[in-house]
Amino acid sequence: MTAPSAAARLARQAARLDAAMNTAVTQVTTALPMLGAEEATAALEAAVPITVKGPARFLEELAAHIAAHPDALTSGDSRCPPVLLRLTHLLHEAGHPVVRPGCARCGTIRADLRQLREEGRICGTCDARSRRNGTCGRCGATEVQVVAKRPEGGICHRCYRRDPLVRRCDPCHPR
Repeated sequence: MTAPSAAARLARQAARLDAAMNTAVTQVTTALPMLGAEEATAALEAAVPITVKGPARFLEELAAHIAAHPDALTSGDSRCPPVLLRLTHLLHEAGHPVVRPGCARCGTIRADLRQLREEGRICGTCDARSRRNGTCGRCGATEVQVVAKRPEGGICHRCYRRDPLVRRCDPCHPR
C-alpha cells in the first residue's frame, strides 16, 4: 500500500476544515440569531487562526460544545474549550450580547484562562495560588509552593533546583 499523495492529504484537510467551519458557523448563528453567517465566519477565523496547526479540531470542539450546551455563548460558564473564550471576547468587542466566562475562582474575565479545573477554567494568578501550601513529595517540606510535578508528587523550589532532570545553561548557572 502506498502513502497518499500530498495533494490528496491537503484536499482532505481542506474538506475537514470547511465542514468544521460550516458546522461551527451554524452552531454560533443558531445561538446568536442576530449574527450573520459572514460575521460568524470572520469571528471564528479570528478566534481560531487558520495558520494554527489543525484548526478543524478546534472548530469541531467548539461546535460540539455549543451543541451540548446551547447557552454556551450566554451562560458565562468557564468549563468550555479555550476557543470559546476567545470567541466570546471577539463577539463582545463587536457589541453582541454574549457573556465572557471568567475565572472560576476569582471571577477575572480574561481570554486566556488556560488551566481547566473541576470547577472551570482559572487564571494564572489563581493557578499559582493553588500551588502554594503544598507538601513536597521529595523532601517532605510542608506549606511550600509546589513548582513542578514529578512521579513522587509535587516538588518544592529547593528540590527543583537540585533536580537532575532539569537542564541548566552552564554560562548562567556555573557549577
